[in-house]
Amino acid sequence: MEDSYLASRKALDVPYITYPELLKRRASETPEKAVYVFIDGENRRTVLTFGELYTKSAKFAKNLVHLGVKKNDIVGLSGRNVPEWLIANFGIQLAGGCPLYLTFYRKDGNNIVDLFRSVGNVKLLIFDPGFEEQNCAIVSNILEKISSLEKIDSNSVSTLEHVISFHSCDHLSFKHYMSDFYSDVDAELPRLDPEDLGGIFLSSGSMGIPKAIPHSHNAIVIMAHNYTSGVSTKYNQDDVLYNDRKFSWSAGYPLWEIVSGGTRVVATHSFGSSSLVVLADTVSDIIQKENVTCAVLVPPVIDQLLKVESPVKLKSIVILGVVGCPSVLSCVGKICDELADMYGMTEFGGLATGFYSADDVKNFKEKVLSVRPFPGVELKVTDENGYLVPVGQRGQIQVRSRKRFTGYLNHQSPFIENMLRTGWLNSEDGGFVTEEGSLVVEGRIKGLLQVYGIKIYPFQIENVMKYRNTISNVVVIPVVEKSTQYHVPCAAVIYHQDCNDTTENIQDFVREAFSVSTEDKLLEPLYVPQVVVEFKEFPLTSSGKPDRHAIAEAVRHKLDGTKYDYIH
Repeated sequence: MEDSYLASRKALDVPYITYPELLKRRASETPEKAVYVFIDGENRRTVLTFGELYTKSAKFAKNLVHLGVKKNDIVGLSGRNVPEWLIANFGIQLAGGCPLYLTFYRKDGNNIVDLFRSVGNVKLLIFDPGFEEQNCAIVSNILEKISSLEKIDSNSVSTLEHVISFHSCDHLSFKHYMSDFYSDVDAELPRLDPEDLGGIFLSSGSMGIPKAIPHSHNAIVIMAHNYTSGVSTKYNQDDVLYNDRKFSWSAGYPLWEIVSGGTRVVATHSFGSSSLVVLADTVSDIIQKENVTCAVLVPPVIDQLLKVESPVKLKSIVILGVVGCPSVLSCVGKICDELADMYGMTEFGGLATGFYSADDVKNFKEKVLSVRPFPGVELKVTDENGYLVPVGQRGQIQVRSRKRFTGYLNHQSPFIENMLRTGWLNSEDGGFVTEEGSLVVEGRIKGLLQVYGIKIYPFQIENVMKYRNTISNVVVIPVVEKSTQYHVPCAAVIYHQDCNDTTENIQDFVREAFSVSTEDKLLEPLYVPQVVVEFKEFPLTSSGKPDRHAIAEAVRHKLDGTKYDYIH
């Protein structure tokens, strides 16, 4: 029987250049072509052309150099999917700096301060004030925390020299705005090399502080080409892609549009939709008005489009970051010609994809969709000791790619030593190789919470809930919400003596701590426990720690079986 090893027979054919050089080429070839169309919450439409994006980015870069940004300086960047984010991103890269892609999900900002301390060399922070300027208070907290730490130990945190806001705001602490950085200044941009750092992405944070994952310009170019080839079997410059994933995520990063030369449509407030029904209606409307040909969607939105018999007709629909169930194939032949299921990791970008046409759907027999590796990517399935397993046997998915991953900037992984020696990295996903030579990805080996393709670990919620003055201890267990198939949090809690609480009050506390606003309402089930189960005491392991398996078993008997499934 053959071993579980896969590799593409096609050679990886990508230019050896920096990522801003790709944008410059597009700007030179088609300066008036729309690269982005932004649709905001009021349905207002903003267009950004290739020429405008490059020109503004280059001016912004020269102003950053004039401000003092030097080659290899790390610049924190956080914001919504708006033009300013893109201009700042390419501007930082053109100035020789390296963007560090941030998400503000804690009001106290401590997670960002911890990240800055662990990464080091963060000289500048560029941020979006956000909905009702909620991020201004977070940034103020970050600056206050850094200042207090510097008084204790000047070496305890990186020197944050400047803060730049996307636009003017009422908060008096911020004096630099991006509009001040578009003037003509006498500054020379540095020469860039494809191996220079081009961006630092963050993982979901399995160790408390998210893993900082560096990518060179060459690596981003490879990611972009693989991503583009994974969207559709037939793409061209006339294609229009709808993708509302955040620019700071690898699934939403500006990749496809820069390589293909097509136009990307972005709904800047999609996460603020009051429900999936409203979101699906919004997506359907945008797709039709903007003549979208390809779309990145999540299965629940696809299901809703089918349920209401939406008139949309796409060349392809792409699903990312989720285990593809066969039911999603029902969209093929109805609202799209083909479905693309893409598998990837933040460490490598896109790794593999599977395309499903109407003919493929007729003959599909597996319980989960499968994928084949991109050029330059190798995949294998091994046992716990790293040895190959036979085809069809489940195991751990290992990855090796020409797109080099050299390790985390702020985290020591037990898998890194082997990766540096052999090139293979344990994905911590489980699956198996089929007889037909494709990979079935069945999900994370360890429990994760997952909503709208976004993943976090249970302890991130536990650490927040432990600040609740009524709670003595808490264990968060992932459960499956039947209506969406999302892995959502269920909290097992022990209250302090003579204390009690309500599910609603606990939910309000967590919602506030994670700064879940109306803008991100669809993400609320990811952070806010949907079920709270009270325990008098937790069953313990032999080492005295809470026995999560036993707690999960106890929770299972208290779940509403009509709404939730227990994850075995």
